[in-house]
Order: sequence, then structure tokens, then C-alpha cells
Amino acid sequence: MKCSRVRILTMALMAALFGCDDKPSDEAPPGSFGDGGPSGRVTLDGATDGATLGTGDGRDAPVSPLPEGVNITVNVTNPSKDAVVRSIDNFKPTVEIEVVADSMAGLEGVFLETVFAEVIVPNAAVPQVPVKLDQVGKARPGSEGKPETVFTFGDVRVPVSTLSSGNVMLKVTVTTNKGVVRTGEISFKIDAGPAITFIKPLVSEPFKNSAVITVTISDPVSPPVRDISIAVGDTLQMVKETEPGTYVATVDFKSFSPPLTGRQLVTVRAKNNNGTNAVASREFVADDIGPTFEMASPIKGQLIGNIIEISAVVNDPAGVDPASVVAVIGNGAGVEFEVRLNPPPLGAMSPKYSKLFDTKLLPANAIYPSLSFRARDTLGNESTEGYNLSLDNMPPLLDLDPPDDMRLLTLTAGEYFCSWPLDPVGPDAVDDGQYVNQAFDVRVRAEDQGNQVVSGSIDFIPIAGLKNVSLLALDDTTRALVVDTDSDGMCDALNPLLVPTSRPMSSDQILLLSMDPLPKSGIPDNAREVPEPATCKTDKSMAAVVEPLCGGAGATYNRSKARYGDAIGPKGEPILRPHSHYMSVFPGYTQDNLPAIWTLGPVRSGVECAGRQLESVGSNLTDGWTCLAAVGEDTLGLKQVSRPIRVCINHDGVGNDCPHQTIVNATAGSPIEVETKNDHGFFTGDEVFIQGIGCQTSANGKRKVTVNSPRTFTLNGVNGRIGVDPYLGCNTGLVVATKQMPDCTGTQTKADPKPEVDEKTKPCAPWRNFAQGEQRIFQ
Repeated sequence: MKCSRVRILTMALMAALFGCDDKPSDEAPPGSFGDGGPSGRVTLDGATDGATLGTGDGRDAPVSPLPEGVNITVNVTNPSKDAVVRSIDNFKPTVEIEVVADSMAGLEGVFLETVFAEVIVPNAAVPQVPVKLDQVGKARPGSEGKPETVFTFGDVRVPVSTLSSGNVMLKVTVTTNKGVVRTGEISFKIDAGPAITFIKPLVSEPFKNSAVITVTISDPVSPPVRDISIAVGDTLQMVKETEPGTYVATVDFKSFSPPLTGRQLVTVRAKNNNGTNAVASREFVADDIGPTFEMASPIKGQLIGNIIEISAVVNDPAGVDPASVVAVIGNGAGVEFEVRLNPPPLGAMSPKYSKLFDTKLLPANAIYPSLSFRARDTLGNESTEGYNLSLDNMPPLLDLDPPDDMRLLTLTAGEYFCSWPLDPVGPDAVDDGQYVNQAFDVRVRAEDQGNQVVSGSIDFIPIAGLKNVSLLALDDTTRALVVDTDSDGMCDALNPLLVPTSRPMSSDQILLLSMDPLPKSGIPDNAREVPEPATCKTDKSMAAVVEPLCGGAGATYNRSKARYGDAIGPKGEPILRPHSHYMSVFPGYTQDNLPAIWTLGPVRSGVECAGRQLESVGSNLTDGWTCLAAVGEDTLGLKQVSRPIRVCINHDGVGNDCPHQTIVNATAGSPIEVETKNDHGFFTGDEVFIQGIGCQTSANGKRKVTVNSPRTFTLNGVNGRIGVDPYLGCNTGLVVATKQMPDCTGTQTKADPKPEVDEKTKPCAPWRNFAQGEQRIFQ
């Protein structure tokens, strides 16, 4: 087992000084380092005055003196004073420790525990770590005539490769078992090679086209410097000394193949007169391209509408010029909008530039507008990125009383055949001006039609689709239900002075009920029409009469003797088939067959297959005129109201709540003549609303009249038909002049926060209407 303490030459001194039973080492001392010169020598006697005491690792310890007459001297022999040590040569110091005593008894109980060497760098922020030295070779006797032993320590390299050139101090600390500390110090120089300092580039500095590399090189220990080189990768650059100690090289990016781009590393090398090399590197960026755009929004092809956020994460190693980041959205010259994007807030995690944009500024005939991002970096490099979007900035189109002459086209044997004209919301749904009792059917045709091309056709029109539809009801007809908010004469919003509620209780409240969609179903009535319309074929296969979706009157007709759209009655008389005067189909729209008809829910098979009726008493609607409208919102948040319709409620069937007059006869003339029970009070040219005539159904609806007598009038341009079904009735019906209906519209004259509405003198017209005579493919 090795001795844990320092060995001495003689066994007597070993016993007295170290108490060690091991044999002395036979190791030979290593060779010297440095270039010679006076050594560092410190001698302290046994007195405590001036003693440096500690643990050997920098921690102070209480003073514990050596025995009287015992001296320890620390002598640094390598490196010598002011020697030059190259930093690449992590050197082995050599230290001699002399132990001298007046007598053998004075050494008893004293041991050398540790010997540490530490390089002291002036003004260093972090001190070097002390290195523990090993004994080198055997101890040898002294020469002062007293009991004395000399020990040599070293054999361990002290790291100096991280030190810069300059003056340093080697401090050797010896600690005894009594805690007594003895030190020896010697100054020497570190040669780390020339000092290379980058002036340009700064760390990761970007450059465009070329980069000017500027460095200063000096050597305080062994001047002058020589063999200076500047290289990018392994390509040396031409170096010029612009002034003493300053060296410059210009790196041309295009002189490389391929041209430099992105992160680059420039390396500078130099030697001093002592032959010591120095190397320094610095990263820079070759940047000849503009900023990049990431996480752009909206994404390519995305359907947009209403208010959107345009944004992108914009990056560039040179830094982005915030004033240059813009988005351009539009559909050609004259309708482009340059949107300057706002930079990210200070301290943001991501360089996201963004701004809100109202797509309603884009023209209604823009289908696939383009969106491009543009930006410039601080070096002047520009970049752009663009793509197409899909646009639906048109709000939904809704109507509670759409035109009742819609035809559905069905593909049969490679040809399209038309249905009889039909009311898309069903003949049982209320019309504008209708007289109703306590419960009545209300349905709305609601479609999100999207933008339309100016001319021709387009393969695909992007449509957002409806998110929800609601029914509005207002029985105070002195108030406007819908209003024009931008003074263009078109009704576009609900009256802001009214509060929607599920149960209106005051004149400032309106009834709002959610509606449910009716998915496409049923079969159009394609039986042959005589005469066949010029613009539309009818089914020559003489298809049977279609069944009503929810059962009803259509099922009672004789189908076995159907002939040219007519049937034979029970007594052999020709009768008119009630084509499309009951609901046999719920149409859809677009290639996805989205629901086009919405109703009050729930929707259940049987009597509620077409929805539930609106019930006036349960909904707290008073008798008399009530204004109805629908409001729809698409999935992009665009909203629109329908034109209001007027219904007159008489929940108990008695009283004078409504101005409608009773019809007692309708004759099949050309035109049809209508007779009322009492004097009608109409004038030639008046528009009237007729309902309930069964035998001449073409008379129903809004018609212009020519007055024949106080109780008769004819319907301009509406011809009757001979041979009608007597069961349908010619002596029933109601009529009212449209000028007796309330208007239900107004104009908003002041905006929020305190809106004002003219509900009397500034009515508004429907935003849009469904087309008359529409034909739609049913598939």
C-alpha cells in the first residue's frame, strides 16, 4: 500500500516528519520546463507572524504554528522568472520544498499534506482551478548543516491553453497537517499567439452581395505577427493591411460556385515571432434574398368572407423592414387593396404581422381573388409570395314568400324535363298579405348563393352555406321591423331599436324563433303540361301524380285516367289536376344539395314533416297585422334579412281585425273576373292580394285589377280555365288591397352608440329577390 504522505530520504526523518512506513520512491525527477532564470523562493520560520495559513484550496484556517526551530521553504524552479510559456504547451511546473529543523525532535508530528499550483491571471473574472502536484523522484538531504530534507514536486500539467497572451503568476501552496500554509510565487508570460479581434462582421451580421472582413491583429509577447490569412471555408481571400495592425478582405458572394447564401464562417489565422499560431472565427450571413413568409393566413384556396385577419410570420436574418410588410388582395387592376400589416408587439414570441380586412370591399363578381404578401429586409432584398383564395362576401338570400313559379328539371333518359311551376316553400305557407287564424305555416327559402360572374359561367362557385336562420315577428306595425343602415335604399338589418326575445312583452321587443332546415327530399311533379311551355320540356311518359310529402288533398284524385294533365271526375266530367298545389318536394341547392327550405321545428315524420306552425296566442302576437321577416347568417358570419311580409291574424275567426273582403265567385274568363260579397272599394290599377280561390288557382296572389262594378273586377293578364274541379270551390276566397298593408320597413339615420331610425317616411326595398320563372336542376 502506498503512503499517503510525502516520503523523505532517511528513515529517521521519515519517522519524525511524516510517520510513513513506505519505502522511498525510486522515480526519477522529470526534466525542467521554461528557459531558466532566477527561481521564486519563500522562507518562513516557525514564528506565526506573517504566516499565510489556509487549507490549500483557498479557504482560510486558524493559525497553527510549526514547532520551534522548524522552517519550510517553497522554491519554484520551473518556470523561471519572466519565462515565456506557450499556451499550447500545458506545462509541468517544478517546485522544491526545503524542510529545515534545529533538531530532530523539532520535526516530530509535522507532515506535508498537499501541494497545489495555481496560475493567477490579473483582473480575471473567474480564477483558474488549482492543480494538485505529485512528488517527483526521491527526497534528498539539504546542505545547511542542520536536519534538512528537500522535496521536488511536479509531474502534473497545469492547463493554460485557454489563457490569453500576457503576464501571469504561478502560485504554489504547501499545507501541513497542522494547517500551516506556505506559498511560493513566480511571474512568467503566456504566449497564446497573436490577438485577433473582429471589427467586421459582427456576430451573425448579414451582408448583401459581398462582406468586408476587418480585423486587428497584434502580439504583446512575441511581436511581430506574420503569415496572416483570411478564408471563407477553404477559400483564401486577398488580405490588405489598411493601417498598422488592421487587415481587410472583401468576400464577393458571386465569386463562389455556387454563390454564397445563408450562414457562413470566416476564419482568420496568424503567427507571432515565437511561431505560435492563433485562429479566430466569426459567423456572418450571405443574404441576397428577401424575407420568408410562413404560417400565412388565409391559406391557399381558403374560403373567405366578412371580416378576416390577414397575417404571416415574416423572417429574415438581416431583419425585416416593418414598413415594407404589406398584403395585396384583389381581383385585378382597379379592385386591389394594399393592406399594410402591423408588426408584432414588442416582446412577442413570433414575428407575426397582421391586420383585419373587410372582404365586403371586394366586388361581388370576384370569385377567386388573389392574395400576395410583400416585404423587404434591412439590406433592401425584396420578396413576394402569392396565391388564390375563394370568396363569398355575399350574405344569404332569404324570402318568406318567394315566387311560386319555380320549376325543377329532372334528367330522364338523357333529357331534362320540367316540373309544373311550384311554390318552393309550399302552397300551405303564408304569403304576403294573407289572412290567417290562430295557427299558420311559415317557411322561408334561404340560400347562400355566393358571388356571381359578370358574364358566362364558371365551373364552381364557392359558397359558405347557412349557419342559422331565425324568424322575426312584430305585431306593432307602427314600428319598422327591418331597416336600411347605409342609406342605399336596401333593407339590410334588423331595426337596432328593437330587442329580439322569445316572448315579446313590449313595443321595443320582437319575437325571434330559430328555424330548422328541411333536407332535400320528395319528387317534383313532372306530368305533361298542356300546352307545353316553350322554354321547358314536360314529361311525355305521362308519369303518375306525385304523392304529397306530408299526405293531404292530392291523394284523393283519380290517377287511373290521367290525360294531358287532366283527370276525369266521378261523373265523367273533365277536371283540373291540382298540379303543384300541394308540397311534393323540398328542393336543395348547389352541387352539395344544401337545404333551401327552413321551417319552425321540430321536424318529424307525419303531420310535422314540413315543420310546426306558428301559433299566435302562444307566441303572444295580437290580432291584426303582423310583420314577419327572416334573418340568416352564413358560416363566415355574413348576415342578411329577408323582405318583410304582412299577415293579418284573427285568432278566433270573428271580429274586424283584418280588412280582407270575402270573395263569392271567380269565373273562368279571359281575364278572370272576381266578385266580392260587399263593395270592394278598389280602383282600376290597384294591386290586390287574393287567397283561397280553389277553382281558378291562377287568380291567387298579387294581381293588378280593372274595376267593372262596385263588387266585381277582373285580373289584368290572368286567364281562367274551363272545366275545373267543382270540389275545389269557386265561391270562396279573400281579397285585400296591398295599399292597406303596413310597410314594416325604415331607415337608420344615426349609428351606434345611440342609433336613430326613421320608421315613417323612409322605407327600404328588399336587398335582393329570388328570380321569377327560375329553373333549377333537381338531382
